[in-house]
Amino acid sequence: MDNMQFTDLCSRAWNLPLLAALNAGCPARVSPLAAHLGAGRTSVGASFEHLQQLGLICRTPGHGHPLRPEFMLTEQGHSVAQWAGALSARTPIESWPSLRKTWTLPILRLLNQQQRFGELRSALSPITDRALSLSLKELSACNWAQRCVDPAQSPPQVSYSATGFGAAIQPELAQSFSIAI
Repeated sequence: MDNMQFTDLCSRAWNLPLLAALNAGCPARVSPLAAHLGAGRTSVGASFEHLQQLGLICRTPGHGHPLRPEFMLTEQGHSVAQWAGALSARTPIESWPSLRKTWTLPILRLLNQQQRFGELRSALSPITDRALSLSLKELSACNWAQRCVDPAQSPPQVSYSATGFGAAIQPELAQSFSIAI
């Protein structure tokens, strides 16, 4: 999965928790999953629609209730759901609110080695400078990323790398590169 696809997958807050829940065997309907995740039905419904557009889920064929559709994972969706399940198993529950933000995982995914601001911005296009800088500040505040300044350079060179929990989930994030969508 390339950076654009990964960013698109992470663009809705409930996409990854929803896929992880489907991987765990939760009923693939909006209301039960919303209750299971502690999310609003509107948000979960929008995530279902988005995942359907990405081709990761589809409506279950057959005679279902038209107002309470049931979904199932597609072939591509199974591999992404397994990956989301592995990430979910590795993630403490208190970390999910920060992890669900649009740019958190795409940025952490690229911090497997030191990256400069411009390199991150280029790799995550169309991210804005403001969104990237705010996300990096939040990741630094959570101790998931580290800002390193090299004063020996003129002007001083700033780079970022994953630390703490950000470094701990690097194996799962590295696996996302090999998932085909």
